[in-house]
Amino acid sequence: MRQRLTMRRRLLLAAVILGLVPVTASGPMAAPYAKPDVRRAVLDAARAPVEKELNQPVRFVVEQLGQAAGWAFLRARMVTPNGRPISYAGTRFAEAAANGGKSTSYAALLRRDSGTWNVTTYAIGPTDLAWHDWQTRYRAPKAIFEAPETEGLTAE
Repeated sequence: MRQRLTMRRRLLLAAVILGLVPVTASGPMAAPYAKPDVRRAVLDAARAPVEKELNQPVRFVVEQLGQAAGWAFLRARMVTPNGRPISYAGTRFAEAAANGGKSTSYAALLRRDSGTWNVTTYAIGPTDLAWHDWQTRYRAPKAIFEAPETEGLTAE
């Protein structure tokens, strides 16, 4: 029994060292993954301002999505419904995009109020870390910005 417990401790220690198990001062930390129903609601809410500004339907290839304590952070690539990169042609971003000043990235910070997800702030096509100060500026939980990155394989 003692030898088995020691082996478990060794495996846990190895997992922590390799970064497989996030740890806080109080012990293992649960990753702030968004549940499927929350994920859909967050993506739909985040989609509204970008579709309005670009005047075209947009799907997201999610690269990072963290959710905790009524807050959510989304980082994604914007694509058309058929999976092609979005076009800035005919938008207020057209000139910047033509000169390399826009990417297909999108970031949004959302907050849930009375059961509805609302966009607090967002960045369309940032070429830098536009969200670097969102945690402090909006007093959002740090954990949502530390959510593990995803593979971003499907457009949603």
